[in-house]
Amino acid sequence: MKGGIPEIPGLLRGEIDSAVCWTAEVNGRRLLTWLLVAVVGSAAFGASIGWWRAPEQAIYTAIKFPVVILLTVFGNSILNAMLAPLLGVDIGLRQSFLAIMMSFTIAAAILGAVSPLMVFLIWNT
Repeated sequence: MKGGIPEIPGLLRGEIDSAVCWTAEVNGRRLLTWLLVAVVGSAAFGASIGWWRAPEQAIYTAIKFPVVILLTVFGNSILNAMLAPLLGVDIGLRQSFLAIMMSFTIAAAILGAVSPLMVFLIWNT
């Protein structure tokens, strides 16, 4: 892929082989890319939803929604890492965090792509 980040298309396609490799080891650049996509996508969607009420609410929601997403990622990672040994699953905190971060990155990318449609809907309403 020229001029882009090669991890994003594989992530959005849900390639199993890539996902297994990505959760096996921590790559700082990949994690930063996922974090950036998650924050920007969820902030764009939060701003478009918050704009329904008021422009000030769009700012607050654009800040609050990524924070809620990231806190959910951290909370679910810790919960999964604690419950995995009880259920007989060999998943550690790192693998749990990376898998959940991948899923929330996909969700935030989709929500970020939908945000222009939400803005158009709100503007016409």
